[in-house]
Amino acid sequence: TYGCALRVGQWASSEALYAADAAAWPRSVKTRHQLGTVYHAQGRHEEALRHYEASLGILDDNALTDHCVAQIYIETGRYSEALTRFEKIMGGHGVGFSAFNLWMLYVDYGFTLVALTRFEEAVPALEYGLQRNTAVPHGLNAMGFARASLHQLQEAQDAFAKGLEYDPE
Repeated sequence: TYGCALRVGQWASSEALYAADAAAWPRSVKTRHQLGTVYHAQGRHEEALRHYEASLGILDDNALTDHCVAQIYIETGRYSEALTRFEKIMGGHGVGFSAFNLWMLYVDYGFTLVALTRFEEAVPALEYGLQRNTAVPHGLNAMGFARASLHQLQEAQDAFAKGLEYDPE
């Protein structure tokens, strides 16, 4: 019963649960990924990256984990590193993505291309993602910026206006 009580105590938080599991099963792809997501949500980027990389060290063909790494790079302004991850994902099998979440991959990829001033490449990626989920203000803003940079002013205005519908602040 001690072991049961200990385990129930670990369920008090995601961090406690996944940290205990990562210590017990350090080669668990899922556990290392999940602990990375906990740290990522807490803004503990370097710790999250360590666990994501540990997960990828066990199974490198996991696009969802690579996307999480790319998101940290975006959040920390490391766009060239994010692009490298997106190129890896696009060249792989897309493990972890399907119809319900594919939009976020393409919106974040397009956002990264905009940040790197690669506007012509960004537009198709953003279009693909936003066709699957329009309610993504940062994607619409990136689309507006890309279109404006390409002197497609009406399309830029439309994207910015749509973004304001979702996030007027």
